[in-house]
Amino acid sequence: MRTVPRRTVALLVCIAIAAAIVALVTQPTQPNGIMLTPPASFPLTFTCAQAVTNDAGRVCVRTEPGASLTIQISYCSHHVATSAALQGIVYADSKGTYEWEWQPHTTCKGTAIADVVARWHGIGVERAATFVVT
Repeated sequence: MRTVPRRTVALLVCIAIAAAIVALVTQPTQPNGIMLTPPASFPLTFTCAQAVTNDAGRVCVRTEPGASLTIQISYCSHHVATSAALQGIVYADSKGTYEWEWQPHTTCKGTAIADVVARWHGIGVERAATFVVT
């Protein structure tokens, strides 16, 4: 019978402990300690989308509370909105809602597209909605 060197045993024990810690840290749990598996997808729905040229625009979504969100608005001229209010990552509130408001700087009245990407527990969901700029 062959013996395994102590260093090898110690290394294997350390690897097993590290793997167990990673599994515990990355799995969400309920207060009762039951492990939860994040879903393969999650909801992302538009609850409003409207804009008036050079006046006001508004897009609202509902998703998981705390989900990170990004948005891109494309007007009928294929021009992408550059308002600071539409830049960067924002987060859904405790009810899972978020609302972007901006001033649409476009002369193109017609169909526009709001493209939203949400990320939650390492999962990404993308949805688009069309709306009319008046």
